Amino acid sequence: ESYNRLHHFLSESPWDEEAVNEARIHHMIEAVEVDAKEQDQPLGFLIADDTTNPKTGKKMAGFGLNHSTVEDAVIPSQSVVATLYHFGNLDIPLYASLYKNKTYCEEHKEAFKTKNELLIEQMKKIELPKGLRTIGLFDAWYLNTTVLGGCKELGIEAIGRLKDNRRALLSSEDPVGTRLDDWFNFLRS
Repeated sequence: ESYNRLHHFLSESPWDEEAVNEARIHHMIEAVEVDAKEQDQPLGFLIADDTTNPKTGKKMAGFGLNHSTVEDAVIPSQSVVATLYHFGNLDIPLYASLYKNKTYCEEHKEAFKTKNELLIEQMKKIELPKGLRTIGLFDAWYLNTTVLGGCKELGIEAIGRLKDNRRALLSSEDPVGTRLDDWFNFLRS
């Protein structure tokens, strides 16, 4: 009986899921700001990543072939880009966006957005806690000029792992840059 009432409330009642999430985030960020006042140099972390969820049903939103780091292969799946804010012992899930590949978007007449664009959208929606330094933590996929530009615009410092095949300008006379894996191999020798 109570399950039916709850199900009816969640599925039939006129409530705005996005507004509820925004209110939840706002209250949690306020709690972070209160706790941060008690520290000398408070530090929070904005963490972003995408998750591949294996699926078999081809009719679900966003279904497509996505790279899975767990499988180290391209698999039939959905991919979700998500953000989380961490401060002290508190983890605040922020936003999650379903990635839809170009083929899916064309078939369903939707605007295509890259995973980087989805992440930047989420970052721009976040009202960061006032009074503390925020560092963005990203894996090698998201440590790129698009995301770093978004971080700079929002006052977020970024830390992440660089892919071995990235290039670094190690001197002003090096117009092309040196591949990091070549540089690491040189240092090892």
